[in-house]
Amino acid sequence: MAYLFVYGTLLKHERNDHFLREATRLVRQASVRGQLYDTYRNYPIATLESESRIYGELYDVPTPLWPELDKLEGYVEDPSKRVFDRSQVLVSTDVGTVTAWVYHTYEADLNPNWPALPYNDWKLHLFHERKPASVSYFAYGSCMDQERFKDAGVASYFTTISFTGTLYGCDLQYTIYRPDGGRADVVETNNPKDWVEGLVYHCPQAALDYLYKREGVDQNWYRPAIIDVEDEKGRTHSHVLTFFVIDKVEEAAPPAHYSEEILRGALNNVSLDYQTRLQTKIDQLNESMKKLP
Repeated sequence: MAYLFVYGTLLKHERNDHFLREATRLVRQASVRGQLYDTYRNYPIATLESESRIYGELYDVPTPLWPELDKLEGYVEDPSKRVFDRSQVLVSTDVGTVTAWVYHTYEADLNPNWPALPYNDWKLHLFHERKPASVSYFAYGSCMDQERFKDAGVASYFTTISFTGTLYGCDLQYTIYRPDGGRADVVETNNPKDWVEGLVYHCPQAALDYLYKREGVDQNWYRPAIIDVEDEKGRTHSHVLTFFVIDKVEEAAPPAHYSEEILRGALNNVSLDYQTRLQTKIDQLNESMKKLP
């Protein structure tokens, strides 16, 4: 037993994350087939019978930690006395698919009063439950550019830039395709030296309706997620909202107008090295498109 997929109180920054202090977090954005439910007991419960996807994290867990984890999750030898069962599942990540253990229950054992979580993401559920008056939002694509905010009449929501944020171990790729070209996405990599820069806005809660619509959340284009972002002084900020592509495809060059928005938004806001990285990536994708038959 080595890998564990977690989706609730064992997630980083949640109340039981100390049980995994000696484990290694391998992937920050992972998923398994299943459905999350709110138990109204400050923890979610998962079933694996659904074709939906549960979002969480993947850990490499040393053998000595498993007895305490089993105790926490109520996993005992007698199946009739278990709170949670434990099974091996396929975990999808941006760098491939692995097999891991997950604690779960079964649909037949669900309390009918437990509602399904609409986004299958416990951190996002808690974020919405808190109903914050303001939110921190990490923009890494065209939302770095103010022009479209002005065109949409929502520029007043995005006047305050808290800091330039960085995600390490990630790469900016264009993994969602539209008829005119690709759109931006943050993809985890195996290289801790890869990085993505973006702007962290301090927004009113009212900005969420616009962002969810713009990112096509209802169309399952992008999904909202709560992440950690590092600022210019190396400080980590948790509970930051961003959006990731759900069904990633092979990269395609972004259209000219979209490239312009990203580069214009990056100007004077992110590092010169990263601006060069953005331009180089766009140039390379355009060259690749020219070579297609």
